[in-house]
Amino acid sequence: MPQVVSKPIGGSYPVRGVIHLVHHSRRLGKPIAISTFKACAVSLLALIPLYRVGYHWQVRLIGHFYRQLARDQSGASLASSILQVLGPGTMAVVTSGILCLAESFMVTSQVTQYFIGSIRDRLFDAVLEEHGMILPVENNNNNNNEKENHHHHHHHEHQQPILDTVEDWVVEKLDIKALPSTSDEMKSAAKWWLSGTHIMGLCAKEEASEWPLTWLPPVIYIISLPLTFIPMIGPVGFLAMQGICQGGAAHRRYFDMYQWSNTRRQQHINRLYWQYHQFGMVASALEMVPFFGFFFAYTNQVGAAMLVVDWKKEKML
Repeated sequence: MPQVVSKPIGGSYPVRGVIHLVHHSRRLGKPIAISTFKACAVSLLALIPLYRVGYHWQVRLIGHFYRQLARDQSGASLASSILQVLGPGTMAVVTSGILCLAESFMVTSQVTQYFIGSIRDRLFDAVLEEHGMILPVENNNNNNNEKENHHHHHHHEHQQPILDTVEDWVVEKLDIKALPSTSDEMKSAAKWWLSGTHIMGLCAKEEASEWPLTWLPPVIYIISLPLTFIPMIGPVGFLAMQGICQGGAAHRRYFDMYQWSNTRRQQHINRLYWQYHQFGMVASALEMVPFFGFFFAYTNQVGAAMLVVDWKKEKML
């Protein structure tokens, strides 16, 4: 179970990242402006048709759905009560607008991976150094040699029966202590594997930038997108799902630099889950804003670095 830690509040740090970057715009503005311009130009190809065509089509479709829902529901449910107050037409416009924002968020997040990924890392490092943190020196040659030696050692270690190898692989991939043998153990393992803390931990893993974990945020996005059809509370649920992935990725750069093991990353996330989730929800909401989301992709990274600094001061990291 995630533990509750009172301070500092993670949800405020995306906003603090905006303030910090605005105050240091002269020093940091040029590389950000160039990469943001490139990303915006590419995104126009997807976002303009999305809003000019998709929005009106979605309003008609969702409006039909809400009118049917209003006729079928008795008025005792929360959704029916909201529809009666606001009306199916108004709710269709609001829902379609939120859905377009969510769709633009997906476009924005994918484009930023190609155009501003490395700059975000450099921003993160710069903020840490600005606050007096000494970053470890990366030695690519040594790291490659260590990985190669580890690969050979790992290969020799697994000259074992196939069944044991398969069991070990499954246990490792599912992040469980042992293969479940009873129905209760299977339920417990499934509950853990699908929990917010575990999914957030997967997004924080060293392998999160490799397949198949790179597909995890898009899959969760697609699964949670229908939530936006539920009046009022649905968009909040959608943001909550995005916040899990965004929160898990917030400090992956820090974990990688200091070579944290995946076990240590998961334990840290279990302890500070709600702070990471708050951060992820606010950061996701900001990045959903069309075009400005590229700017917020930078400020969120700055905010994540500032959160590291404050957690170090509070001895929470």
